[in-house]
Amino acid sequence: MYKASLCLLMAVICPFLQTSLVAQKKVVVMGSSTAMGSAATSSALSWVGRMRTQYQNNANDGVDTSFLLVGGYGYVTYNQMPGSFSPPPGRPPHIPGYNVDQALSLAPDIVIINLPNNDVASGFTKKEVMDNLRYLYSYILSNGTTGIQCYICTSQPRNDLPFAQRDSLRTLKDSILLNFGNYAINFWDDLVTNDGQYLLKDEVRHIGFPDADYHLNNQGHQVIFQEARDKNIFSPNILLPVIFKNFLAQKHGTQSRLSWQVEAEEAFT
Repeated sequence: MYKASLCLLMAVICPFLQTSLVAQKKVVVMGSSTAMGSAATSSALSWVGRMRTQYQNNANDGVDTSFLLVGGYGYVTYNQMPGSFSPPPGRPPHIPGYNVDQALSLAPDIVIINLPNNDVASGFTKKEVMDNLRYLYSYILSNGTTGIQCYICTSQPRNDLPFAQRDSLRTLKDSILLNFGNYAINFWDDLVTNDGQYLLKDEVRHIGFPDADYHLNNQGHQVIFQEARDKNIFSPNILLPVIFKNFLAQKHGTQSRLSWQVEAEEAFT
């Protein structure tokens, strides 16, 4: 009975703490056309729109978790670098108002970078793409609000490229997963064919339209939404604001009285 009471207490406490961590967050998604929702039949059916719906569940006080977009169609990593960054010769500059400085001006709790394949399609090397992503990641953590988190989405397959570039997108995916670990979101594996050609699956691409080689349909957006949702971006390593030291259950008549001690109690904001 005591064990059951303890389990009941934790069942009540833990969801409350997790909800507190999730509630009223601000997320900024930086990226190109996939982030902007291209080829989804409505913004609500894009992967970002689905995330917005998923997390707008704190309705009691009228304040919802917000998902904001910073970027544009055809963007590459250089377009979203900070104003202080000087691109190499022959590379495009940052775009003021649509770059990382704009993202940080919104004071987000979380930044997600979704730049799936335009760099490789533009002929940029994998090394410079990774260098740019690492730069953006470090810049966000150094210049954002206290406790800000940054997630990097992997590359995505693209059918209008020669095999060598499609293979580059594959190895870029591996590098992103290796470099960013728990802060990488894998959008590649559930979109790619399993025939070794590294193409977008027919069921997830915008077939019948000129952009079918690189844009996702509603099902494709659903697939990557599920990956982003399952990443549990608000609490990748949930920490309780206290460490529970001792629990004591005592029987008083037909009732159970629970008491506990805590240590290392922290103030969470």
